[in-house]
Amino acid sequence: MIDNNIRMLENTTGQERSRGLKYAIVIADGMADMPQDELGGRTPVEEAVLPNGDYVAGSGRLGVARTIPAGFSPGSDVAILCLLGYDPGEYYTGRA
Repeated sequence: MIDNNIRMLENTTGQERSRGLKYAIVIADGMADMPQDELGGRTPVEEAVLPNGDYVAGSGRLGVARTIPAGFSPGSDVAILCLLGYDPGEYYTGRA
């Protein structure tokens, strides 16, 4: 699983590597919300004006990765460990 994520990050062209591009992983953990009546049934994120976030999202690449290995309960703690390259089998100690 972690090897697949690394292969995704390594799947860049030689031109991109030669330009020394840097990567940013934006983890929008905790941004989910419920629609609010006072926002016309929209969520706070749908209502927010986010020009910088819109620029980053429009300029980046979109990908899908399986972030929860078999045998682990789905949760952001395990997923973030995997996104950052840590093996949860070795480093995950449970929720605090």
